Order: sequence, then structure tokens, then C-alpha cells
Amino acid sequence: MFTIEEAAKWHGMKIRMINIQLPIKIKQELIQQFQDELNNGNVDNICLAVIDHNTSQTTIIFPIDELTELLHAYGIPVLIDGAHGPGQVNPYLSLAKLKCDFYIGTYHKWMYAARGCSFLFIRDLSIANQIQPANTSYGYRPRAFQLDNMTHFHLKFFHQGTRDESALFTLPKAIDFINSMVGGFERTYEYNSILSSQAKIMLEQRWNTQGKDLVPNDTQAPYFKMIQLPDLREYKQTDTEAIRLLTDLIIYHNLVTMIVCVNQKLYIRIGVQIYNRIEDYIFLADTIDKLK
Repeated sequence: MFTIEEAAKWHGMKIRMINIQLPIKIKQELIQQFQDELNNGNVDNICLAVIDHNTSQTTIIFPIDELTELLHAYGIPVLIDGAHGPGQVNPYLSLAKLKCDFYIGTYHKWMYAARGCSFLFIRDLSIANQIQPANTSYGYRPRAFQLDNMTHFHLKFFHQGTRDESALFTLPKAIDFINSMVGGFERTYEYNSILSSQAKIMLEQRWNTQGKDLVPNDTQAPYFKMIQLPDLREYKQTDTEAIRLLTDLIIYHNLVTMIVCVNQKLYIRIGVQIYNRIEDYIFLADTIDKLK
């Protein structure tokens, strides 16, 4: 979001945001909120729609294909922010099957590569060749023989100033690790998604907060879950108190998680990775119980 704000400031553009209203009972309600915003008019001035593939704080998987079709009907190109997409959304994320115009993804969050290892996908090559990286460097004005092997788009992004590119070389090893040591993408996906569901059920039972989901099951991220917290004696149901609780859990209990306040209720976001066990979430439940 910060990048969008800065780019808009550079180019004298305005940002038009959709404040997603929660809770959502069915996926169509989420799509309808986009339709309602389009119905407000002035769509001819929308140059680009940016949508998360799945959100970090509220753990929503957006129906990006349906939303892309909706926005394309109004002539609006779509960029998908897939920071948490590769390695989590499904075992195999197929860019060829996506309908969006642009997709940005990272490999360090769920695919075990180093930070700084990410990608930019642009469907239309003629548009891609017009895209300029923030750092103007090698490849900006290529020679003819270079274009025999690489597009202008790839050449411009190939070397960017003095950027350390060693992170990119961790990706093949990360994929080897998944396949040889973990058992493959399918097994990773199965383990993480099952454990996150089991942990969610256990925590809701411990805190007696069942049925408080913010979004339906088919729009919940596989490795993330949001659970409403019980009333805590030292913490109020506010954004400020959510940050204080998050900080206290880190400092005093060695717990790293996300706490957000939605509709005057505190929710905790849990995440699951292959090194997690159900005992980790039992420890979380015990810690929160001490704060009740």
C-alpha cells in the first residue's frame, strides 16, 4: 500500500480504496462489494486495480479470477499482489491460467527462498516492454543482438544497479528442499492446511468463540486462520490495545502472531508452517487463558 501511495504522489494520481466490510457470509458478498464500488461511477478514471491474492492480517483469499472478469468488463487492468500466494494458495500456482494482467509474488514467505527473491509476471509482452524498474541501469538501451535472446522487459530488470542478486539463486535449492526433504508441494500443502484447521478448531473450543468467522471457508487462506479472542482482563477491544497485546506476547511470552481489532472485537491470526506442531497452538491457548 505504501508503494501505491508513493507512486500516486509521483504521478499526481488519486487512490480509490474499497473498505471491505466484515463479516462476509458467502463469497458473492465479497464480489458484490467491488460491484457496489464500480456502481458509484467514475470508472473511466481508474487506471489500475490492485488486489491482494490473500491478505495477511485478515487471511482472506480473494476470488481473483471472478474479480478480474468483473473489472475487465469495465476496461480496468488488474494487478494481483501475491506476496503470500506462491507456496500457499494451492500446491501449484499457474500463472498461465490466471486471468489478471499483472502478478507479483514472493518466494521467501512460503517457499523457503531468501528475502529479495520474487517475481513480476506481465501477461502482455507489448506492455511488459514499456515497464521500467525503479532503478534505471543495465538493459535500458539494449543492443540488437541482446534482443535475440531476451526481451527488452527482461533486459531492463536483469541487472538493477548494485543490487545483490544472490537471493535469486536460493530458489532452485528451496524447491529441491520441498521435493526431497519435505515430500513435495502437495504434502506440504496438506500438512499445513490440515494443521491450521485443527489449531483453529482447538483454539475456538478452548476460548468458546466458535461461529465467529469473518469470512466463509472458501475464502480463508489455507495456512492462516483468524480466531476471535475471549475477553481479556487487561486488554480492551481497540486497535491500540491489539498492538499492545501483540507486543506483550512477543516480549513476555515469546509468541509471534498477529492481533487485529475487527468490529470492536480482538482477533488473533495464526499461521502454520512445516516446522509447527499442534503443541505450539496449545501453548498459545494456555498463554491466552492466563490473560482471561
